[in-house]
Amino acid sequence: MPETDSPLARLSRLRLPDDVEEIIGLDPPGSQLADDLGDAEFRQLALVRKLWCSLAEPGPLLEVLVRPADDSLGDDRFWALFSQLGVHYSHYAIAASAADPMTFFRWMSSEQCVDPGETPDLDGRFENLDAYANKPLSDEDHEFLTNLRIEAIRRMTSSKAAADVKRFDRSQLALMISHAAHKLSKTSAEVAQLDFNLEATIFGDLKSVNDDLRDLQGPAQAMVEYQLGQLLAYGEFIYVEHPARGKTAEDSVFSDRWLIELTEMARRDDRLRKIYGQKQLANQYERNLALLFQSLGFVTVPALSGEEAADLLCIGKGEDERFTFLVDAKSSKSPYSFPKSDQRALSDYVRQTKRSLSDLPALRCVLLVGNGPAGTVGDKLAALTATVDLPLRFISTGNLVHLRKESPGPVPPSFFLKMLLDSDPVIARADLDRLLERQSSQDRAYADFVREMRSISSS
Repeated sequence: MPETDSPLARLSRLRLPDDVEEIIGLDPPGSQLADDLGDAEFRQLALVRKLWCSLAEPGPLLEVLVRPADDSLGDDRFWALFSQLGVHYSHYAIAASAADPMTFFRWMSSEQCVDPGETPDLDGRFENLDAYANKPLSDEDHEFLTNLRIEAIRRMTSSKAAADVKRFDRSQLALMISHAAHKLSKTSAEVAQLDFNLEATIFGDLKSVNDDLRDLQGPAQAMVEYQLGQLLAYGEFIYVEHPARGKTAEDSVFSDRWLIELTEMARRDDRLRKIYGQKQLANQYERNLALLFQSLGFVTVPALSGEEAADLLCIGKGEDERFTFLVDAKSSKSPYSFPKSDQRALSDYVRQTKRSLSDLPALRCVLLVGNGPAGTVGDKLAALTATVDLPLRFISTGNLVHLRKESPGPVPPSFFLKMLLDSDPVIARADLDRLLERQSSQDRAYADFVREMRSISSS
C-alpha cells in the first residue's frame, strides 16, 4: 500500500471543522506502524497531535464546535470528537515512541500545542451574578446570561481539554525518556540511566490518569481507558525489553546512574574513560546533554563530527517565546577555566550562527556546561559578552542535573529564557530554584482554576 494511503496518513489530512463527522465516525485504531519509521510518519503524527491540541485552544474553532447543551462541560459532539482524536493519537504515539523515542520527542515537541498553565481571563461579567437571582429577568437579561453561559462552557471545555492533553503528554514523557536511555546504551552492561525520581513520576502520572476514570463517562471515559491501557502496555514493554539489564536496583533504568554518569563525564572520570575511551566519552557526554535538553522541552541539533560549531543548537518554541541558544559541552579534570582558545572559538560560533542561521528564532544566549567553574570564569564571560553582544552563561553539570531532577517534565521555554537572561554569568542553584518555583506556581494556579470551574459547573 502506498505510504500516502496509510490510515495515519489519511488521519493527518483531516481538518476541522470540515471533517467533524468523519472523525467522529472513525473505526477504532487497528493498524500498526512499521518499525522503520521515517520523517514522513513522524510528520503525519505531529499533524494529528496538532489537530487534537487545537481542541484545547480557545478561539473560533471552539465557537463552532461547542454549543449550548445540557452537558455542563459543553457539547457532547465536541467530547466525542476530542476522544476519537485522543484515542487515535495515543495509539500511534505509543508505537512511534517505542520505535524511536528520540525522534518522536523531537517531532512532538517542535510545536508546543498546549500550555494550560495560562489561566483564562475571567473578566467582570462573571462577577455579581447574584444580582440576577431574585428578580424577574428581561429579554435582555436572558440573552446576556445565555451568552455568558455559552462563554463559560467554552472556557471550561478548553481548560479540561488542555488538562487531558497535558496529562497524557506528561505520563508518556517519563516512560519515553526511560526507553530512550536503553537506546543510548553502549553495551548490555553499561546502560544509560536516568534519575529524577523517574519511577515515582511514572506511576504517579499513571495513577492520576486512572483516578480520573471515576469522574468520567461517555466518550471521554473511553479515551482515558484506552490511553491508560496503552501507557501500561508501553511500560511493560520497557521493563521487559532487556530483562537482564534490570535485575538489580543499581542497574535499573529507574536508578540514579544516568545523571550521576553525566556529572562524572563532565570531570572525565577515570572509570568511565576506561569504559568508553577518551573520544567516545566526550561524544557520549554531548549525546546525554542533548537528551537532557530534549527532556526539558527543547529541539536540539547536534554539531556534525568535525564541524566548527557549538556542540548543540537548542530551539525553544513556546506560544509566546521562540528563541535559539547554543550549548557548548566542556569536560575537564579540574574546574573549567574558560581559556583563551575556547573564548576565540565561542566568538566564532556566535558569528557563524548569526550569519548562516538567520531564519531560525533569534539567538538569545550561549550556555557553557561543564565541571566547575574556576573562580575567574564569571569575569571572563562578562568581558566576552560585551564583545559578542550576546549573553554568555556557564552552568555546572551538577546544577543542570538538579534542574532535571526537580522539574516534573518540560520547562516552559519563556521561563527558561528568563532564567538565562536574569542570572549572573555563572548560573547558581538559586537561579534554578526560582525557575522551578515559578513553574510550580503556574501549575498550582492552573489546578486551582480547573477546580474552581468544576465547582461552578456542578453547583
